[in-house]
Amino acid sequence: MRERKRRLVTRRLSEKLREAQRSYHYEQLDRIPISESLQENITVLKRIFADSPGFNVREFLVAGKHPAAVAFVEGMVDSLLVSTSILRPLMHYSRDEPVPQGKDLLEMVQYAGIT
Repeated sequence: MRERKRRLVTRRLSEKLREAQRSYHYEQLDRIPISESLQENITVLKRIFADSPGFNVREFLVAGKHPAAVAFVEGMVDSLLVSTSILRPLMHYSRDEPVPQGKDLLEMVQYAGIT
């Protein structure tokens, strides 16, 4: 049942992507600036993917103090894996240690995902 749902969501997303590629809207995506504001970026993503089934944005705090978000499409990734391998390590990062930035942060998430 879960596999069937995943295939259905994937097929619908593929159809939406093909529709978007033919539209003016898709051609303008590369012109949308990335903001320094996390909330503005989340709002833009939610508008772009408003009609996409399974689109999720999870907001959280890295080490309990730095706002962050993860966006994904349910059915294309395992939401439990997102929670356990990405969100949990970042949320429970030691509050006493400096939070990794840039490439170091990416490496930390990648390492958490394979351990």
